[in-house]
Amino acid sequence: MIEIIKSYILSNTGNTPGDEIYQMDFFATGLDSLLLVGLIVELETHNNTQLSEETLAELLSGSDTTFGELIDAFKR
Repeated sequence: MIEIIKSYILSNTGNTPGDEIYQMDFFATGLDSLLLVGLIVELETHNNTQLSEETLAELLSGSDTTFGELIDAFKR
C-alpha cells in the first residue's frame, strides 16, 4: 500500500516521499484536500473495500493525520 501512496504522490505533485512516509502527515507531501480524497478512492479501489463515513471524517478532519493512520484504517 505504501508503494501505491508514493506513486500517487509522485504522479500528482512531483514530490518523491522517502521511507518515512508512514509517519508523514498528508499535507507535508504536497497533497491538498482534493488530491487526498482521490488517493483514498484509489486505495479503496485497490483494496476492494470502502472506509466508513466515520473513518473518513476522522482522517479528513485532522491537519496532522499521517499516512500510517490511513493505512491502519484499511486494516480495521
